[in-house]
Amino acid sequence: MLSDLDTRQKQTQVTIELARQTVAEVNNTLARVEPILAGAERTASAVALAGDAWDKTLKTLTGTLKDLFPPKEPDPNAPKGRPFDILEYAQTVEQVSTAAVDLRGLLVELQKTVGSSAMTDQVRQLQSTTLSTVGQAETSAVQVTDHVTKRALQVIAAFFAALLVYRVVVSLLKRQGLTG
Repeated sequence: MLSDLDTRQKQTQVTIELARQTVAEVNNTLARVEPILAGAERTASAVALAGDAWDKTLKTLTGTLKDLFPPKEPDPNAPKGRPFDILEYAQTVEQVSTAAVDLRGLLVELQKTVGSSAMTDQVRQLQSTTLSTVGQAETSAVQVTDHVTKRALQVIAAFFAALLVYRVVVSLLKRQGLTG
């Protein structure tokens, strides 16, 4: 009977030692996960900054388009027209012809304006600023995506490593319990 108790005590001590080792490994794993979580937090901050950059870019683009093409407000006092009349086709064709002539004249004037150095310099400056901003935003987005992917893979690997350790310990504990 004493030898049976002595054997069980040794098995219990071995089990306790294995549990201590498992706890130490879990603590080490948790210590390694903390920097990963800090990296994930930095990644989230970087994603937020990239989102702000995209927001600013879109606001700048919207403002530029509104400056170039201001929206037209409908006239509330305008009378309502009569129903569609097939005879208006002839008038429409004449008006389209007149508009085409006017459009040609406008294009000639536009070419002269675009040919001036002041307008060209402003367009080039706007183009370089836009290209630079888009390039920076694209680079930032690629870096953030790469960083998030790496961190996610690290977290997944740490999770499966902890799961493997847990299953091995549970299996060992079950064996110890069944043979003891």
